Amino acid sequence: MSEKRKMRVKPKASEYSEEVSGHGAGKPPRPPTEEELRQSEGVEGTRKLHLKEKEVRDLKNQKADRVLNPIEVEEILSENLEKEQGFEREIELGPVLSRRGRDFLLLVVLGNLGLILTAILLPANSIFGVALLSGFVLYNLGLWWVLYVVMDRY
Repeated sequence: MSEKRKMRVKPKASEYSEEVSGHGAGKPPRPPTEEELRQSEGVEGTRKLHLKEKEVRDLKNQKADRVLNPIEVEEILSENLEKEQGFEREIELGPVLSRRGRDFLLLVVLGNLGLILTAILLPANSIFGVALLSGFVLYNLGLWWVLYVVMDRY
């Protein structure tokens, strides 16, 4: 039993563009005429275009004013300083006490205690001994690197 398959034929580019856009292929859409705009005013989904009037400034006079009265940086800074003086408060900063030393010692003791407990619980073996020894070295050096090189004072 053979079934006939229907092949779907794609439309040509010119037919496609005429179907979609409603005008010939390769031609840009034309703007609507005034009559079409008047007719579409009542059509739902369209709206009338309203343009607001813009203020017109005379740039020649503005440029001349800038040349005659140039902006002075010192003048602007002095105005800012006058405004800031009402808001200024003196803040005394004491020495920054770092807690890094205390934290480092606490973490060294706790970390090494954990490694010692691991050494007690594991069987006495040279493989575990080397692994624990390298654990001590890596943990202590890594902790020192993080607290004293990577991190700022806190």
